[in-house]
Amino acid sequence: MQEPVRSDLSYAAIREYAEKIGSHHDIYDENGHADVDGLFATLGGRVHPFLDLPEPLIIEEPNSFVVSQRSFINWRKQRFFIAKSIGHYFLHYRYPGIETYMKFYGRASDSEIDTQANHFAATLIMPAKQFTQQYEKLEGDRMQLSELFDISPLAVKVRAELLGLL
Repeated sequence: MQEPVRSDLSYAAIREYAEKIGSHHDIYDENGHADVDGLFATLGGRVHPFLDLPEPLIIEEPNSFVVSQRSFINWRKQRFFIAKSIGHYFLHYRYPGIETYMKFYGRASDSEIDTQANHFAATLIMPAKQFTQQYEKLEGDRMQLSELFDISPLAVKVRAELLGLL
C-alpha cells in the first residue's frame, strides 16, 4: 500500500489553512463554535459508526470519503476525529502540489502526518481569535470552554498551551 505524503506546510501555515477553510465554509457561530459535522457532510464525508476497519479514513474520490468510527468512542472524541479526518482530506489529499494521492489513513498516532492532521483539527474546532476571546471571558475555565467548543477538557488545555494562554 502507498504511504501518505507529508504536507510541506509549517504548523503555523497548517493552522492558518484550517481557519481559512472554516471561514470559507462559514462554519463558525458568533462564539466560534464550529459546525464540523456540517462541513464534513458538505465535503462528501460519511461516518460508518460500527465499522472497525484497519484504515479509519478511506477517500474514495474527491468529495467522497468514509470514516469508520468505533462504537465506544464518546461524541467529543468523535467530533475531534471527524475534524482530524477533514485535516487529512485537505492536507494530504486535496492540497495543491500533493503529487501522490493517498486514499487510506490509518491509526498511526505518532506519525508526523497524524500530528499535522491533529493541528488542523484543533484549529478548525477552536479558532485562535475566538478561542482566545472565550478563554479570557471564561477566565480559562476548561469545563466551560469544553462545553462551548464541544471538545474534551484535555484538548482545551493543549490548545491554550499552544496559544500561549497558560
